[in-house]
Amino acid sequence: MSQSTCRLLRVILFAFTLPIAVARAVQPGANPSAAAAGPDIRSATYASPRNGQSFDVTNQLESSCRANSGSCVLSCGNQLAGDPDFGTPKYCRIVYACPGGQAREVRMQEGERLTLSCPMDASMGTVRRDGARSAVSEAATAPSFSPGNGTAPGFDCSRASNGVEQRICVEPELRRVDGDLALAYAQALVRSGIQREALIDGERRWISERNNECGAASLPSWVGDQCLSQAYKTRLAELEAWAAPGDPARGFTGAPRMGDGDEVYCDEIISSAGIVLTSGRGWGIPLSTPCRFQPPVDITIVASADPTNLRIRYAAEQVIFNWEGDRTQLRIDGGPANGLNESGEGGIPAGQYVTIRWLVTPSSQDIYVNGQLRFHHSGDYSHIDRPVSVFTAEGSTVLVKSIVVHKMH
Repeated sequence: MSQSTCRLLRVILFAFTLPIAVARAVQPGANPSAAAAGPDIRSATYASPRNGQSFDVTNQLESSCRANSGSCVLSCGNQLAGDPDFGTPKYCRIVYACPGGQAREVRMQEGERLTLSCPMDASMGTVRRDGARSAVSEAATAPSFSPGNGTAPGFDCSRASNGVEQRICVEPELRRVDGDLALAYAQALVRSGIQREALIDGERRWISERNNECGAASLPSWVGDQCLSQAYKTRLAELEAWAAPGDPARGFTGAPRMGDGDEVYCDEIISSAGIVLTSGRGWGIPLSTPCRFQPPVDITIVASADPTNLRIRYAAEQVIFNWEGDRTQLRIDGGPANGLNESGEGGIPAGQYVTIRWLVTPSSQDIYVNGQLRFHHSGDYSHIDRPVSVFTAEGSTVLVKSIVVHKMH
C-alpha cells in the first residue's frame, strides 16, 4: 500500500461524513499468485433498511473483482441496481472469502468504497483436528492492514476543526496514538459484522466525549495532553477487543455470544436459546439490528436481566431496567426525555424473560413491560435514524431472545 493511500485511509476513517474506506495491504513475502487470485464474492445485496426491498448485485460486484488484479474495489450505490427506496440511505451486504478461508460478511453504507484483497497464500498455517484454524492460518486468510509510518494522525490536519484536533496535530505522541487508534478502528470495522452500526455510533460518542472532556479552554495544555493520553489508552483497549478474532462461534472478544440457529435480518434478531450479553465495568458491547430506523416504529424486545442493567437504546441513549443504583427506578438518559426518570417503573424480575414494547412516533414514545405502560413522553422524535440496541453494564448479564422492529405507517 502506498504512503498516500495510508494517509487517505486515516482521513476517511474519522471523517464520518465521507465514505469509509477499509484498505487491506499485501504483506511482504506474500505469494504473488495467491494475492492475484483475490477474494471470491459469494453473494451481495443492495437493500433499503426502511422497506426491506433488496436487489441481488452479486454479478455487478464480481465484475469489480475481475477488473482488478488481486483485489476488489467495491462501491455501494444506485449504480448497482437503481434506487429501491428513494430518500432513504441504503446499504450493501457482501459475503466473500479468500482462497482457503472462511466466508466473511461486510456491510457498506450507500456512497462508501471498500477495497478487499487476499494478502497471503491460504496454504500457510494449519487446521486443528477440531476443524478450527490456527492463529497463523487465520491471519493468512483474514484481511490485513498496514499501519503506515506510525507518526501521522487518523485525520487530515489541514481540516482540524477544534482545539483538540489542533493539539493532536502539533504533539508527536498524540499524532502517533491517534494514528494507532485509526488503525484499530479499521480492524474493528472488518470484524464488527452485525454490530457495525454500534461500533460506528460508539466511535462518534467517544470523539464527542474526548473533545468535551479534554478540550476545555481553561485546561493547561499539559493537563489536556494527559487527559487525551488516558482517553486514547482506554479507547484502544476497547477497539482491540472488537478487533480480536476470538472464537468463531462467539464472534469477536466481548461480543454478544450468538449460537447455531440464531437468525439475523435487517429488522429482526431471533434466538431460541437467548443471546448472551456481558460487561465488565462500564458498558458492554451492544447487540444491535443491522439496519437503522426512523419513526414511527413498533419495537418488541424479549430479554432478561441477571440481576441488573437491562439497557435498551433507540429513542434515548439508554433506558435502564433494574438500574444498579435503584432497581425500582426507570432511568432515561439522552434524547428528548433525558432525565425524566420514573420512580417505581423500572423494576423487572431478575433472571426472567420480559417483553418490552417500545412505540416511537415522530412526536412521542411509549414503553410497555409485559403489556403494562411504564413510560410516556411527548416530544420531537422525528430526527431519530439509528439501529435498535440492547446491552448491559457494570458486570451484569443479559439474555436476549429477540429484537423485532415493525415499521408503522
